[in-house]
Amino acid sequence: HCNFGWGGSADGWYSLPSGLPQDLTIVSNGAMNIEGGEVPTDLYGWVNISEVSPIGTYITLEGDHYYETYVDEESGTFEIYAVFDGNYTATAILGDKFYYDQQEVYISPGSNFIQFDMINYEAITGTVTAPISPENCYIDIYQDGELKSSGVTDSEGNFSIPSVLPGDYIAFASTSGNYFDLQEVTISAENQSINFNLEEYPGNIPLSYSKDATGIWSLIPNYTISCGICLIGDGLADLEGDVISKVRFKAPIGHDDGELFAQLWKGNTLISEKEITDFSQGEWIESSFDHFLPIESGNLYYIGYKIFSANGDLIYHDDGPRVEGKGAFIKTGAWAELASSFDFNFCIEAVVISQNFGNISGDVNILGGNGNVQEVAVCTDDYKARPDSEGNYNLDVKPGTYNLNAYLSSYNSSEIIGIIVNNGDEIVDQDFNLTLVNTENSTISSLAILMENYPNPFNPETIISFSLTAKDAKNAKIEIYNMKGQKIKTFSNLQINKSSSNLQINKSSNQQIIWNGTDKNGKSVGSGIYFCKLNINGKNIAFKKMALIK
Repeated sequence: HCNFGWGGSADGWYSLPSGLPQDLTIVSNGAMNIEGGEVPTDLYGWVNISEVSPIGTYITLEGDHYYETYVDEESGTFEIYAVFDGNYTATAILGDKFYYDQQEVYISPGSNFIQFDMINYEAITGTVTAPISPENCYIDIYQDGELKSSGVTDSEGNFSIPSVLPGDYIAFASTSGNYFDLQEVTISAENQSINFNLEEYPGNIPLSYSKDATGIWSLIPNYTISCGICLIGDGLADLEGDVISKVRFKAPIGHDDGELFAQLWKGNTLISEKEITDFSQGEWIESSFDHFLPIESGNLYYIGYKIFSANGDLIYHDDGPRVEGKGAFIKTGAWAELASSFDFNFCIEAVVISQNFGNISGDVNILGGNGNVQEVAVCTDDYKARPDSEGNYNLDVKPGTYNLNAYLSSYNSSEIIGIIVNNGDEIVDQDFNLTLVNTENSTISSLAILMENYPNPFNPETIISFSLTAKDAKNAKIEIYNMKGQKIKTFSNLQINKSSSNLQINKSSNQQIIWNGTDKNGKSVGSGIYFCKLNINGKNIAFKKMALIK
């Protein structure tokens, strides 16, 4: 700022013109040209508006310099002093964008007047028609990839969305999980309406990176976090123009243990969130988003849910290995991939609706044991289906050639190769018979139930109990991780050895490891949540959450 006063300029004060009264204290509308240079122009203008007062109209000039002012005269006139010559975008807005005008201008001494002819942009209106009821159809209006405004239809399919300014937009209409339309529209003074004709997208293509669910990833009680999978990469090219509309997942908690919200994200921008109001622990849930999102191959998307968990259980996962960069992400601030030490994928399915797809169907038969056919994962590439209670499955896929696999923990996987699918094809009788794994692997699988620790919470030490055959123990280890996924200690000598200071045998013939709350260097770790994993022959068999409280 400049300091005006009666002294000289040596101390930063600029002399006022001679002859002014000695008691002058305020100088307004002053302009100063310091050390020569360009002389600015005073700009004048008028806001032309009918039916409402122009007072409060906000005027801006944006160019090499920035200027702003408000209209405070009922006549609509305004002034902006000392504007440097140049090209500017001149904008006038009144009433939360209801009245608006924008123009490109060149300001100079010979061109220093602007007239704004205000147009009422109070609302964009339109009608949705559809093969089903158009009521509660969601309308989203995007510009340059950013959601600008949205609305919802009434029982007749009519809608009104306020404050959409002139420009080029992409507008979506979506409802009932499988009905969608996209319109490219230019909003202007002459065109302030959008009409939609919804079409059915009958294909429900489930994208997932997990096999069957084998465990639950947990953290501390009373915790809120978002869990998701990431759609990214070359695989999206085949889905260009298809639409993300639903999510499926296995609820890790019951309704009394917390809250669940289905979520759809484009990068770190939340597109749609919908509360799940009725769910039970272990139940597979399908939720249709209110706001759909067409797939563009250059973008990345996160699909999953936000959870508040009173008991700390957050999400079901498979046995891995992790599909890197896709299979397991969490969000507390920005989305981040789960630590690689948790080598599994989240059991989440993103459902993409399509008009260009084929279908593969068949039966899954469980031979022996007590396996649940509804937990079988029928997978090909990144597409996944789950059978119903009778073992019947249906899998919608994009046209292509596929090798189809069926997975269930404790059972041998089964594969059908070279299935060719064209648009509109229905490939039937692709059946699977799943047999129990051999005795050795079956014994290992049953051990997951036997690993426990007591006490829990603990201080200063806890006893981790498990049961292994001598053969399995040679290739087994127990690993301790912190909440960041960092491995802090490994017990690798799990053979029955009475001389071991870590290993004991209790009366029921279970082995026991005593962990005294120290890391691999013998240094005590802090209070918090820790995770214990039992690994045999490189396969994670059991997973246990422990709490150290000091």
